[in-house]
Amino acid sequence: AAENAAAVRLLRFGHRDLAVAALGTAVAIGARNSATDVLLCRLLGSEGSRSGVGGSGTSSPVTALQIGMGALRAPYGRELALLHHVFCTAQPGNPESVCQAIEHFGTEVLSKVNLWLKVAGGLKAEAILQAVSEANVTSSGSVLEVGTYCGYSSLRLAASLPPGAQVTSIEADPVHAIIARNMIAFAGMSDTIDVIIGHSREVLPLLTTRSRGPRLPFDVVFLDARGSGYEGDVEELEKQNLLRPDAVVIADNVLKPGAPLFLWRMVAGGGWTTRIFSVPEFAMPAEDWVSVSIRQGPTSRRTGASAPPSDLLALHKQADRIRAQAGTDPGSSVPFSEWTAFASEMRERLGHAGIFAELFECLQKK
Repeated sequence: AAENAAAVRLLRFGHRDLAVAALGTAVAIGARNSATDVLLCRLLGSEGSRSGVGGSGTSSPVTALQIGMGALRAPYGRELALLHHVFCTAQPGNPESVCQAIEHFGTEVLSKVNLWLKVAGGLKAEAILQAVSEANVTSSGSVLEVGTYCGYSSLRLAASLPPGAQVTSIEADPVHAIIARNMIAFAGMSDTIDVIIGHSREVLPLLTTRSRGPRLPFDVVFLDARGSGYEGDVEELEKQNLLRPDAVVIADNVLKPGAPLFLWRMVAGGGWTTRIFSVPEFAMPAEDWVSVSIRQGPTSRRTGASAPPSDLLALHKQADRIRAQAGTDPGSSVPFSEWTAFASEMRERLGHAGIFAELFECLQKK
C-alpha cells in the first residue's frame, strides 16, 4: 500500500518513471495488490496487467466472523479490512462500485457486530451531493475536503463533478491517507483526487504556495474532521482568500459528536446563509446533522456577532470529551445507545440557543 501511495504522489508531480519503479518495488517484494494493478495498467497498458487485475466484483464478501473481532478492534484494523473487502468485491476503475462496497462493509459487516464505519454514506451522501450540485461547479472548478479518512466522500464528490473538476482532500492521519490513496487508485480517480497529508491548520496557509497545488479559489468545501476545528478552518480559508465569493461550505457531524461553536458562527456570525439538515447517521441508529452554508460575497467574515451562549461553550467541551472517548474508533468505545442519547441532548441544547435542523426532504423538494 505504501508503494502505491508513493506512486500516486510521484505521478501527481510528473515523475512517471519513478512511479513505475515504486510499483515495481511492490511487485518485487510481494506487496502487489489490486490498486497496484490498476496503476500499472494505467502506466504500462496490457504489460502491467498480465497477472490480472483483482477485484472483479464477484468475490465473496468477508464477514466480521472471518476477520475476527480482535483484528477489527486493533489500530487501523477495520480500515485495512475495508480495503481488503473493496479489493475483493468492487470493480477496479469504477468509483460507484467502490463506494457501494464501502457502504456494504459498513452496513453488512461492521454494524452487525455494533461497530461503526465513520463514512458519510446513505442519506448523508445524498444530502451532501445535493448541496454540491447546487454550487454549480464547472469543469475548471475545485472542491476541498478536510478529513479524507478512507476516501469514500472524496470518491463521491469527484464522481458528482463535471469532467476536469478537481478534489483536494486533507488528511491528518498518514495511515488513513495511504489507505485512501490506494482506494482512490483502485477506483481509477487518482488524476481527479489529490490527498494531502497534514493537519488543516498547517496545510491551509500553504496551499497558495504549493507546487502543483489545487485550483483556487475553492467552489465547495466539505468539512468532515474534528468538529471543534471547523470554525478555525473556515476563518483560515477566508483569511487566505481561498473561497469563491459564493462558495458553499458543507459540514458533517455537526450534531454528533457536534460542532456547536461552528454552527453559532455560521448561523449568527453574519456573511453566510445557512441551512441545517437532520439525517440518519450512516449504519448507526442515531440522528446527525449536515450544515450547508453559502457565502454572501467576498467579505463574509465575522461582523461583530455576539459571543456564543455559555451553554454552547460547555457543549463544545462536552463534544470534545466524547470525541476523545471514542478516539479513532467511535463504534468500539462508545456504544450506539450512548451516541443516540448524546445526539438527543445536543439537539435539545442547540435548540435553546436558537439552532435548529430541518428534515433533509425539505432540500429535495426545493
